[in-house]
Amino acid sequence: MKKVLLLFISVICSITVYCQCYNSPIGLPEGFYPVNDSIPCINRFLPSSTTITFNCPSSLTISGVNLPVRSIIIDSIINLPCGLAWNVTNNNIQPTEAACIFFHGNVIDSLGHYGLKIRARVRVALFPTELMLDLDELGYPVYLRVKENQTQCTPLNVSVPSNLSNCNPITATGNSNTVTGHVFIDANQNGVYDSLDRNAPNFTVNIGNTQVFTNSYGNYFYQLPMGSHIVAPDTNVLFSVSTSPSVYLLNFNTNNNLDTGLNFGLTIANYLTDVLVTSTSTNLRLGSISPQTVCVVNYGTTPVSPVLHYYYDTTLHFQSASTTPDAQVSGYLIWELDTLQPMQSACINIAMQVPINTNLIGNQINTKAFVETSLNDIDITNDTVDLLQVITAAYDPNDKTAYPSLLSQSFVDSSQYITYRIRFQNTGNDTAINISVRDTISSPFLDINSLTPLSASHPYNFKIEEDKVAVWDFKNILLPDSNVNEPASNGFIFFRIKINNNDIVEGTEIVNQAGIYFDLNPVIMTDPSIAKADFGIGNRDVAFSVNFITLFPNPAQNRLVVSHEQWQQGSSIVLYDLSGKVMLSEKLDGKTTEISTANLPNGIYLYQVLGAK
Repeated sequence: MKKVLLLFISVICSITVYCQCYNSPIGLPEGFYPVNDSIPCINRFLPSSTTITFNCPSSLTISGVNLPVRSIIIDSIINLPCGLAWNVTNNNIQPTEAACIFFHGNVIDSLGHYGLKIRARVRVALFPTELMLDLDELGYPVYLRVKENQTQCTPLNVSVPSNLSNCNPITATGNSNTVTGHVFIDANQNGVYDSLDRNAPNFTVNIGNTQVFTNSYGNYFYQLPMGSHIVAPDTNVLFSVSTSPSVYLLNFNTNNNLDTGLNFGLTIANYLTDVLVTSTSTNLRLGSISPQTVCVVNYGTTPVSPVLHYYYDTTLHFQSASTTPDAQVSGYLIWELDTLQPMQSACINIAMQVPINTNLIGNQINTKAFVETSLNDIDITNDTVDLLQVITAAYDPNDKTAYPSLLSQSFVDSSQYITYRIRFQNTGNDTAINISVRDTISSPFLDINSLTPLSASHPYNFKIEEDKVAVWDFKNILLPDSNVNEPASNGFIFFRIKINNNDIVEGTEIVNQAGIYFDLNPVIMTDPSIAKADFGIGNRDVAFSVNFITLFPNPAQNRLVVSHEQWQQGSSIVLYDLSGKVMLSEKLDGKTTEISTANLPNGIYLYQVLGAK
């Protein structure tokens, strides 16, 4: 592997002199070399290798004062085009030295120029500690340009806004070797990634005994020790591999190697429809705006055009949404979403206002989202999500919640999925640069092999380590603290995992908690999330409540219990299908009424509760 990598670099460098890394600053200007207009363009969809040199300046002007530089360490590079990785040599640069930054990979991002944010730890005279500074703000900007293979490299025009990339940067440092790759849906089945193809996010790549998942751009990376390793996609029964090789055999004899381009193209082997919906929000704090996010994921292999329905308690006041609803009435929003391709998702951010009313503290508020399609969904259990929250004043923002929290007999017998939500918030007094969430799946009642990430508030890299630890890494998340920007200081993760129904009996508790790491701070553990087997609730998985009305079980099979706290003689309930046709109408004979749903076909229904008048 090392010989192949060296041969590749030597070929690239024979084409352009800019692959040379100048380890001595003699004759070079301070800052980056070559200058921006002379850095070669990167070809989209083709393997690329570019090198720049950083000549450490002897002094820097900080807050109007010129100070001698003692050393500079490059800590992170932000806004790299998607698919590009970086590593640096001699990364403790003295004023008499230079460092080389190598960029490798297969760019899949938009055409144009990207202004890099190169963040460094700088030691200067008169300051006893390191300063975290951006080199571009100190007068040393770097731009990378992306072009198509046959087009000319467009001259750099910094007056045009720089492209923005949401990809996580990839580094190769320390006593390990880094491998990177890209997984995509090969729509035209030609074995290469091109403009007709789509990224494959949250796809499993097996590297030895570790499961690594692609990020939202279909990229994955992992660090390996010296030795032999096998890298292969987890194609299961839905996909087959169209690219060659279908499996990579690696052998590292040294450390600090960077092996890019371990790509996999996928073609669809079996067609099915499966859409899933998740919903999360920050805590409902009295008198504040609560950001809520609903995501729809196409987990099938056929394109779908879903319709998203969102019900909320009218105690809350709808303020706005990132996508304007196609229809809305008080307590109800609806969106007709654009077509989602396989593995594609769509998220809508919703802002809800919590009134200033101390009488509301402690009240339970329920919201409900469900998604429908015109196709036959193979799993309707993940088409609906209920979110039960309590209006609070002060609270711990880092928590973990299981949905459902009560497991019925049928849920356990069929080994269904529990969906977990992990929330985190930066309540410190400075920006969090990196956040890592680690969740040890130690319960014998959870099947680690079925764990699947669903959605998150920010781009991340995900892997499952050998000791059953699921890890989400949010590199360069730059999460502001709550004192500066409270809504933006929040983040979340959704994942699902099947229960292992062996030995689950009445009263069994499935306990799980996660650890949240903000930069180098001590771990913050969430309170344990408990899902309990409660066979006495029949088929109830969730209960949906609007103000004083509660319906359960939901989903229902043969019966539905309606609890109406303000029931009066003459009240009734009407069930409609999604076309508006009345499917059932029953009188409510008391505060709690059980009605039969055995004759209703499978599906999603709307309900209306009518008073005596």
